Amino acid sequence: MSSTSSTTSSTTSSSELSESLDMDPSNISINEIGKQFPRIVDVAWRLSLVTNTSSAKKVNEPVYLIRLTVADDGLIRNIEFSCNTEEMNDLVQKLKEATSQVERSSSSK
Repeated sequence: MSSTSSTTSSTTSSSELSESLDMDPSNISINEIGKQFPRIVDVAWRLSLVTNTSSAKKVNEPVYLIRLTVADDGLIRNIEFSCNTEEMNDLVQKLKEATSQVERSSSSK
């Protein structure tokens, strides 16, 4: 993974990320959007296995650690979050649906 001198990092839970993506577009003003939406320029991920926690002796649950590198008005920043297998499958499905919608929109023009 490459780094840039103007990189900032933030940690976001999967529920916070989902909430920000579920915003009602009618509530967003043009000043909040800016000239363009941020672009994902890189994705890095790692699969970890949680073997135990302080509250449970054995867990053995996979956890995905995701880092999205985003370009926003010339600034590069990282959005990091973790999710379990069910949440990862949900994210992948929603991205597939979004891709399909974009393809349908661009082919109708």
